Amino acid sequence: MSRSSQFLASEETPDLNFRQTMFRLGLVLVVLCIGFYIVGASGSSSLRPRLVLHYLFTSTPAAISSYASYYFYNVLEKYDFWGVVASVGFLMIIGIATALLVFEIFYYWWKRGDFRVGMRETSLYRFAFGDKSERTDLYLFLYYALSLDGLVVMALGLLGPFIIFGILVNNVQIGIGQYMPSWAAFLVFILVADFLAYWFHRFAHTTTSLWELHKFHHSALSMNLLTAHRNHPFEVAMQYPLRAIPLILVGPSIPEYVVYTMIHHAVILLQHSNFNVGFGWFGRIIVSPRFHLLHHSSKPEHFDQNYAVVFSFWDDLFGTRYKGKDIDPVYGVTDNYFNRRGFGFDMWAPFKRFWRGIFRKPVKV
Repeated sequence: MSRSSQFLASEETPDLNFRQTMFRLGLVLVVLCIGFYIVGASGSSSLRPRLVLHYLFTSTPAAISSYASYYFYNVLEKYDFWGVVASVGFLMIIGIATALLVFEIFYYWWKRGDFRVGMRETSLYRFAFGDKSERTDLYLFLYYALSLDGLVVMALGLLGPFIIFGILVNNVQIGIGQYMPSWAAFLVFILVADFLAYWFHRFAHTTTSLWELHKFHHSALSMNLLTAHRNHPFEVAMQYPLRAIPLILVGPSIPEYVVYTMIHHAVILLQHSNFNVGFGWFGRIIVSPRFHLLHHSSKPEHFDQNYAVVFSFWDDLFGTRYKGKDIDPVYGVTDNYFNRRGFGFDMWAPFKRFWRGIFRKPVKV
């Protein structure tokens, strides 16, 4: 199903083809499996649902590494939020974001030839004086940031995948990384992780139910650094089992995972910073801002292309790279019901449409 056909999806005829039916069953299975993990945890003296839910929102890399050994209570007692805030990994992501914010100021100052005019195009200005779409970016950022130590979770991206890994570690760990040099294990890890990210992103556009969640990200009417984290929380949660696969395949290595996450966040922050620039030949390897900004375009000629997250060559391999000459995107989605009725509605409506889309035709909200 193309992205354009999703925008104009019929309200009269349910999608009952085989592929869509199997996908619906798969989604239900994923939700049930996660539920069974949590329910099954109640039978273990060292794995309790309350603590699983706690770790879904609060943790540290040190706590996560101890998770596989099931030392929940000891970890909880030794939890040190400020120690993580002062960690190298956390300071790196803050440094990257700050550098991009400052670079934006000088870039638009140089581009417009006037400081005040250029300043109006920066993320900082939009944070302070933005429209409803930009305020939604800010609200969602604060939602993640203020979920206890959500800044750490959001910045390092460690939590969800390690939760799933910790639950499955005794049964399905493969750990091929122990049989190869560390650089090779890291390379396999980042390639597998980004390959899966490409396909989840592609399915989020080509499957009606997932698109209802992912559409929230594309409903932004302008691009700024915070748009990188404009993701529906339920969509983020659905990616956790997928992100655990590289950990199961290669093996848990927090330092390597943090390095990959730093690269990942640096790229996605730059992608959403509204710098409509390419990387030349390097853009055949790494996703450039222009590459991703075209992906956000609501022009039909830009639909269903440029799905890659970090490595752009996935789109070359699977024939989804945009090769046209129109490089001026128009942001938003065709049926954009967001940014009008408040942040609560913007959170509830995609969730409702997602579940209704699994079992029957989409409905208007």
